[in-house]
Amino acid sequence: ENVCFVGFQQDTLSSVVYSTKSKLRYDSINGENEDVILEQCKLDLLKLASPDAILRLSKSKFDSEFEIVSKTYFGLKLFSLADYLQQLSRNAVTVENYSIPKLSFVTTHSSLLTETDISELVDILEAYFSPEDHLNIMNLYLNQFQTEKEFVSSIHDLLASVSLDTEERNFVLIQCEDGYSNHDLISCAKFKMLEILSELKSNLNPNFHILFIVRLLSTRQDSSFSGYCGLPWDSVHIDELRPSHHILLPSLVIIQNLTVADIFDYKFPVDSSRQKRLLRSVQSAVSRLIDPSNSTNGRRPKRVEMLSMILTNPTYSDVSDILCDKTSWLLQKISLAEYSKDWSLLSSLRDGSQATYPTVIKSLSHSIDAVIEPILRGILGVLDTYQNLNILF
Repeated sequence: ENVCFVGFQQDTLSSVVYSTKSKLRYDSINGENEDVILEQCKLDLLKLASPDAILRLSKSKFDSEFEIVSKTYFGLKLFSLADYLQQLSRNAVTVENYSIPKLSFVTTHSSLLTETDISELVDILEAYFSPEDHLNIMNLYLNQFQTEKEFVSSIHDLLASVSLDTEERNFVLIQCEDGYSNHDLISCAKFKMLEILSELKSNLNPNFHILFIVRLLSTRQDSSFSGYCGLPWDSVHIDELRPSHHILLPSLVIIQNLTVADIFDYKFPVDSSRQKRLLRSVQSAVSRLIDPSNSTNGRRPKRVEMLSMILTNPTYSDVSDILCDKTSWLLQKISLAEYSKDWSLLSSLRDGSQATYPTVIKSLSHSIDAVIEPILRGILGVLDTYQNLNILF
């Protein structure tokens, strides 16, 4: 269970049931409906699932459940932190009949967000919300606080500083490295956070969203770490915090029905995605190209330079398009012969590469590059057999 559901403990199921019944106790229609409670429990538990566990389900003894489980899981839209915050903003949290800032406990296998990532996150959310909505994202690192008093004072002042009548949407990110090693620190911080919220209670602006974001090493498991916190926390696992288009891939819900050729040709809002995908494989393809010429080593830097120019300079767009089209054609031939549309389910995501590619989407990106690289290498071997690339320059 701890492999499929991140931070699963022996008491997780009972905690999920208790929290679900607590949330529904004010619902006069569904509060005592066992079917509704069961479905909500399944949903809360599914939020802790790792995406590779969902993808592998179709090849397990539970394959009959794959379609409905995957549809429900991908419907949660936990593809990135931006997707989650968009979902979170739609749902209010009420505990004991008073509104409190939304509290989330997020586990992840990706690296934590940098200031640049947060700036991009703001841009994504501003495009999602209406122009009248003003966003403010505050980023803190739990390890930056030297004492408990310093943490309490900082959070207290931060929450109290926002006026009750402001319409601004405030997101507070409290990030922490290595949740397994910092388990006690995180537990203490969560407890203190609830104390602060209870103390401020009636003086709190409900437009606050407070998120603990905890990175877990995918190569390590720790039975003492719990990924489910119960009320008033919303506990979720977001495998990769950054949007998948950053690494030139559509979301997992789309990928699971595509061949390698389909993924290569997938059109993003940003132009030249095929060229960028090829550009990632240039260095590897050139370095592994076997050339009968004695000048191979001296030719490599020049080949990298010329290919990079072809794929990035608009002057060579015609050549670049031909190169991409030929790669796509060969990928389609390979896809028909070797890869079915569920190839991503069969590629054993993360197997043997957890340390280098800790998230599913990055592991999948590496797998795609591994298919593209030998094709690009073969094309280059034909194109530049007699240093023909020099003709273009």
